[in-house]
Amino acid sequence: MTIRDHAVAGHDAAARVRHLARATLAAQLARRLDTESVRVTEFSAWGTGVRRLLAAQRPEVTEPYLLVSLGTGTSVLLAQGMGVSRVGGTALGGGTLMGLGGLLLGGASFEDILRLAARGDRVHLLGRDREELEKCAADLQARMSPPATVGFTLCDLERPETFAPAVAAADAALGGFDTAVITAGLFAPQARLQADREFTRRLLTVNFAHTVLLCEHLREYLLARRGGTLCVFSSVAGERGRKPVVLYGASKAGLSAYLEALDHTFRAAGLRTICVKPGFVRTSMTAGLPEPPFAADPDQVATTVVRAIDRGTPVVYAPPIWGLVMLVIRLLPRAVMRRIGF
Repeated sequence: MTIRDHAVAGHDAAARVRHLARATLAAQLARRLDTESVRVTEFSAWGTGVRRLLAAQRPEVTEPYLLVSLGTGTSVLLAQGMGVSRVGGTALGGGTLMGLGGLLLGGASFEDILRLAARGDRVHLLGRDREELEKCAADLQARMSPPATVGFTLCDLERPETFAPAVAAADAALGGFDTAVITAGLFAPQARLQADREFTRRLLTVNFAHTVLLCEHLREYLLARRGGTLCVFSSVAGERGRKPVVLYGASKAGLSAYLEALDHTFRAAGLRTICVKPGFVRTSMTAGLPEPPFAADPDQVATTVVRAIDRGTPVVYAPPIWGLVMLVIRLLPRAVMRRIGF
C-alpha cells in the first residue's frame, strides 16, 4: 500500500467514525425526546427552519432569497421553490469574519452634525432650503457646549455655480475648516426612474457628476490647507449591480469609485477621503418603503460616521453589519445574481 493509499484509507476510516458518531447522537436525542428521528441534510434543515421563521415573523419576504450561515465555515444558500441549494461559501467562519469586520470596518444626516457639534466642533451648514437650515442652525446652537454661533449658506447640488461661493462662505465664517461632510443626494425606486427619464437625469447628475464637482472644490481647498477630511455619503446600492437599484446604484457606484481613487491619489498629501456606505436608514427619504433586514436609525449611522471621521477610515459601512452582507454579495456568481431579486 502506498502512502497515498494509507491517506485515503485513513480518510475513509475517519469519515466512518464521524458518521457513526452522528448516528449515535441522533439515536440518543430520539430516545431522550421519546420520538422518532428522521435524518435530513444540514442544508435542508436550515431551509425548512428559516421558511417557518419567515412565515411566522416576516411573511412579506418571498422566494427566491439568500440564506447565509456563519459557523465554523460560511455557506451561502439559495432558497427557491421548496429546495435549498448551496451556491458558494468560504472556509472562514463567523468568528474570523466578525474579527476581520471589526478591524476593517471600525466598529448622513443631521444626526452626524449633532454629534460633531455636541462635542465642541464648530459647524457651518450648507443646503438648498433656507427654512430648514435656519431650524437646524437654531437646534445646533442650543446643543453646543461651549456656546457658539452656527451659520449657514445656500448651496444646491443641482446648481454647481453655488459651490465655490458656498465653500468661500464656510471658510470665512469658520476662519478656515478641516472637515467637510456631504450627505445630500436624490433617490427614487427603480420603477419610477424607468418611467421618468427627466428625474433619472436629475438623479444621475446630482448623485454623481455634481457631487464629484463639489468634492473637487473641497479637495482643492483642503489640500491648499495641507490636508483635512472629506467625508461623503455613497451607498451599499453601488457595491454591485443589482436588480432593484439599477440606476440609483449606478450613480453611487460611480461616486464610490471616484472617492476610492481620490483616497489613493491624495492620502499621502494629507487628504483623508472617507466613503460612507449606508444600508437602509429610516429617514424621510425612505418613508413608506418596505423595510429590509438591518435597517438602522439615523443616530446609529451618525455614531459610526463620526467614529470613522476621527479614525480616518477610508470606507465605512453603516451599520457595520452591511460590510459582511456585501462581502457575501460580492462573492456570488453572476448567474446567481440573475436569479435573485436582492
